[in-house]
Amino acid sequence: MHLKSRCKSKQYVDAFNLGPCFGSADISKGPWDQGRFEGLLAKWIIATDQPFYTVDKPEFREMPTYAHHPSLELKIPHHDTIRRRVMKMGEDCTEAMKDIFVVG
Repeated sequence: MHLKSRCKSKQYVDAFNLGPCFGSADISKGPWDQGRFEGLLAKWIIATDQPFYTVDKPEFREMPTYAHHPSLELKIPHHDTIRRRVMKMGEDCTEAMKDIFVVG
C-alpha cells in the first residue's frame, strides 16, 4: 500500500498525455542532457502528485546528487524496498521516542 491514490496519479498521467513514454526505463547512456533531466523530473512530479517545492527539499536534492556519483551501475530500488526502508525508519523513530519518554 502506498500513501497516494493510484487513480489520482493515473489521471495526471492521462491528462498530460504522457502515455507509454512516461513509464519507460530506457535511459540512454549518452552525454548529460539537463533538459532531458528536467523533463523526466517534471513527469515524475506529475505522476507522483508531488508539490513543486519537493525539488527544493534538501532530502530530495541529496538523492540525485548522490545518484550522479560516478559508479559502474546505478541500481534503483523498487517500491517494496523503499516501503520496507520507510517502515523501518518509522519503527526506529517510534523506538527513539519511547526511549525519550521512558519513565524510570
